[in-house]
Amino acid sequence: EVIVTPIEDVDGEMLGALILGFPFVNNTERSLTDYSHIKSGMWLDGRMFSTSLAPADEVEINTNMRAMVEQKSREKEGTFNVEIDGEPHQVFFQLMNKDSKFPPTYQVSIYSMAEIISAQQDLRWRVVAFGTLVLLGGLLISLFLSHGFSAPIRDLVKATGEIQTGNFEVRVPVRS
Repeated sequence: EVIVTPIEDVDGEMLGALILGFPFVNNTERSLTDYSHIKSGMWLDGRMFSTSLAPADEVEINTNMRAMVEQKSREKEGTFNVEIDGEPHQVFFQLMNKDSKFPPTYQVSIYSMAEIISAQQDLRWRVVAFGTLVLLGGLLISLFLSHGFSAPIRDLVKATGEIQTGNFEVRVPVRS
């Protein structure tokens, strides 16, 4: 962070400037990355400023941010997907200085989609496995029920055949 203060004489004539500078420690960005695995930074004048992103990752985000800002002419907020280190990430951006005469500055947050996609695939397999088990269970129950309904009908058909041959002493047991 840099602070510039003009030095003037009694008549208001500028004699020079006092410039003080000290490093700005951004604990917020570091904490956000440590606790939530969300990487973040600021995008200004076509360049990403971040302590949580590797320089190679910044190049990919810079390219996409430039395209988004040029395409939508100072879009206030949006998202896009990007691949970083072979993993899919979603990038969220928001314009910080909406009505300023300074160049647009965007807050950028990068969230890894790897865990979400893994959980989605796991859930998909669980649903398929559970659905298959339920389908097989339903099939077994329907076979059992159909056998339970068809056995008395077979007994009736067999008894009817006996009656046709002249055996009137045949009896069909009543099950229920």
